[in-house]
Formats: sequence, C-alpha cells, structure tokens
Amino acid sequence: MGELRLTHHSTAQAFLARAQDWLMAAEPEHNLILGICERLINRPDGYQGKPYLVTVEDGGSVVAAVAMTPPYKLVLARVLQVEALGLLAEDLIEAHLYPPGVLGPKTEAQVFARLWRAMTGIGTVSIEAEAISEVRQVVHPAYSGSHLRPARFDELDVLTRWRISFMVEVGLQEEIEARRSATQDLLERGGLYVWDDAGLVSVAATNRSTPHGVCIGFIYTPPPLRKHGYGTSCVAALSQQILDSGREFCCLFTRLADATSNDIYQKVGYRRVADWVDVFFE
Repeated sequence: MGELRLTHHSTAQAFLARAQDWLMAAEPEHNLILGICERLINRPDGYQGKPYLVTVEDGGSVVAAVAMTPPYKLVLARVLQVEALGLLAEDLIEAHLYPPGVLGPKTEAQVFARLWRAMTGIGTVSIEAEAISEVRQVVHPAYSGSHLRPARFDELDVLTRWRISFMVEVGLQEEIEARRSATQDLLERGGLYVWDDAGLVSVAATNRSTPHGVCIGFIYTPPPLRKHGYGTSCVAALSQQILDSGREFCCLFTRLADATSNDIYQKVGYRRVADWVDVFFE
C-alpha cells in the first residue's frame, strides 16, 4: 500500500472522471452517488449547498469515493482501504463540515461512524438497516384493477399529504414545505406515477437515473387502501415501463425492518444486491 491521496473535485464531471469506473463496477449499489452526480450535471440548482465530492486514491487507483450535498448526509461508496475513512474524517473536520449522518455500505458506514465519534465526540443516534435491491426482469403479479398513469398537477395536494405520511412512516425528517417542493419537483420532471382504480390508490416515483438504470422510491399506499395489491401492481408496472424504455435495471432502497414492503418487491422480481445502513448523528 502506498501513500493515500485525497482529492477534492469542484464539479460532478471532474469527480466522475476519476470515480465513474469504480462506481460503475457496482452500478445498482452506487445508484445514489451516481444519481447525485447526474442531478448536479443536469440540474445544477437542484441542491442548496456546495457539494462535497472527494476521491481517495492509492497509486492512481481509486479506493474510496464520497459525495455530500449539504444539508444532507455523507454518502459513501465501497471502500477498499479502511485508512481512507480516517483521511475523509480528517478532511471534513478541517473543512468545518459536520454531516448529520452517513449513508453507505454496512461495514464502511459503521466504521466511519466510530471514527467520527472518536475524532469529534459526535455520536450515533440511530442506525437504520437497509438493502439495495434490483430487478432486470419483472415477475408480473395478478394485477389489481385499473392502471398505472403519470400523476397530474391537480393531484399535488393529496400527493403532498401522502409524502408527509410516507416520510413519517419511514422515519425521515423533512420540513413540510420541503415535502411539497419535492413532490412538485417530481411532478414537473414527470417522475411521479400513480395506480388509479377509480381514483388514486398508490404512488411511486422515479427518484434518479444512472447510466443504465433508474432508482424508484416514494412507494406508498395509504393504510386504508392496503392489502388490495395496489402497491405491488404499481411497483411492477412502473418497473416494467422503465425496462421497456431501454434501461437495463431498476433498483430501490428498502428498510430491512419493513417485512411487508420487502415481500412486495421480492414478489415482482427484486433481488438484494447490497446491505447498507443509514446512520444518524446526534
């Protein structure tokens, strides 16, 4: 092992010039970092703060890559050398950047959290076990009634209320106005879809794109409408639509504690490809 070299990248293009080959070796697993870069390139005003885009190399080979768009968490890719995590922590402290948490592969994120506490005194409030799953061929269920369609602008209010309920249910903090803004953004870029059975019954969104895939999220059915197969139908139909458009795969994040949702995704062909954790700092 040689001397590790940490490099800051001022643009997503510069970051990808060094990290893309490394990230693409596990494209579905790295969908979040790749999606952040895609958004920075195509919608540079999509984030409030200056992005933190860093690679760590050993002898010209990438051994770690991270992205952060304040005020959001630090996102880790796979790390080949654990020493790189200490170097990253030192760099964040020197830059006076204190992320609210870290999201990444299970081992890497947990090691970083321990280093962060030792170096800053900032501990972990909670750790949410997650998985990244992908589908390349949909297993079609017995679809519930009606059809998938794009959401309409006159449905913004109800879909915002659903997003608020969704965020509370999954334990994510977000200002109510930010939830409305995020829902409106999805509508404006055509990324929000609903299952319609004589009215809205379920929703799913295309959250971000990678070179060969699309990550879906905001998958939600209101409690009174559950157990009718609406969520399963919505996920299966949207996944098939994405694959039919020429993408090689769809992927999504799941909370391991949510057995019902995991069962739905498995039924339509999603298979787990990586274990991640979402770590919240105090």
